[in-house]
Amino acid sequence: MTAIRSLPRRAGLRRGPDPHRVLARAFSAHGDLVDDGWTRPWASCTFDGARHGFTLRCARAAADRLAGMIEDIDIPIPGHILASAAILRRHDSREATTLEIEALTVTGA
Repeated sequence: MTAIRSLPRRAGLRRGPDPHRVLARAFSAHGDLVDDGWTRPWASCTFDGARHGFTLRCARAAADRLAGMIEDIDIPIPGHILASAAILRRHDSREATTLEIEALTVTGA
């Protein structure tokens, strides 16, 4: 059995801005981020990247708009690709709606 190895990174390869910060800025346009969120490394046989989690508190109408567009959302992240984004949980209250969002970014070539 042959072991799968990752390819060495090319020296001087610029990866661009931190994808978590770019995503946080984009999602905060729809409401208030409850905290700094989290990032976890992610990899497949072909790609490497990260999963990012955010908790967003916003008005119900803003939550509805984001829910309607999140699967097709396009957030440019130099050096990375936003592979997917989804709302994992939603809690509606009288004061606001809280959304738990997860996004997957992969390192671009």
